[in-house]
Amino acid sequence: MGAWISVVRGQGGVATVVEFKPGGSFVSAYDKVLECGYRMESGQLILTVADPKTGQPSSELVQTRVEGDRLVFTAPWDGAEYEMQRAGAAPSSGDALAGEWVSGAGGEHPAFAVFSTDGKLSFRTRLKSASGTYQVAGDSLTLNFQGAPPQKGTFKIEGGSLIMTPEKGAPQIFKRA
Repeated sequence: MGAWISVVRGQGGVATVVEFKPGGSFVSAYDKVLECGYRMESGQLILTVADPKTGQPSSELVQTRVEGDRLVFTAPWDGAEYEMQRAGAAPSSGDALAGEWVSGAGGEHPAFAVFSTDGKLSFRTRLKSASGTYQVAGDSLTLNFQGAPPQKGTFKIEGGSLIMTPEKGAPQIFKRA
């Protein structure tokens, strides 16, 4: 049970996220993922991202403010303000930005951000999702997507990773999301 994110990412940082829910339902999604360093200075969120080709770090500045349980930032790509809501309690670290944030949770393209107290940011935006039901029998897993034939395979949890292997295909490794 719970949400799992693929270790291998596609072009542009696209990952597969699978959330197994109580009662035998699941959601499978493609999320665009950004994992980077961050720090706040004078109202500027400074993101440090490694260039995927060279590995060299570069920084992006984003005007940001925290107003209670609201995170508001001005997007550098269009100048518009975007808002996220705190998900859960604020950490006791005193860092107003630290913790989990969500935007558009009930919508088609929700976004999730986790700011750790050690300066790491994990940001995901939902691109596409499908849902259905699942059945488990021993190490066999059947995913029944709505309107599609069942997908069968095996699974195991090993060293904190979920490894799913479809009947026709290579193993896919996931970590907790």
